[in-house]
Amino acid sequence: MRCRGVTTSTTIAHMVKEDSMGRGKIREFLRRVYGVNISYWKAWKAKEIGVLLVRGGAVDSYTRLAAYFWLLEKSNPGTYSTYQLSENSCFKQYFLALGPCVAGF
Repeated sequence: MRCRGVTTSTTIAHMVKEDSMGRGKIREFLRRVYGVNISYWKAWKAKEIGVLLVRGGAVDSYTRLAAYFWLLEKSNPGTYSTYQLSENSCFKQYFLALGPCVAGF
């Protein structure tokens, strides 16, 4: 059966969220399990969406940084960290000095 646009890239991405599954494997998986042939482009798009679903996007990652920095300081006594944002509140730079490294220096 040939795919006629009914099987969207997002639907495929939800089915194959495995990060290790490449585009060729996605096509093979859908052909073998569901009997659906998809184009390489659709498999590529599904892979991109799947990675986004699993890992999140850049915006999500940057919004979690402050919490990560705080946890890093709390779990490593003596650790110092600071970060700077640009004028438009975008992440600019981060400095980290792990407590054990500071003590050993």
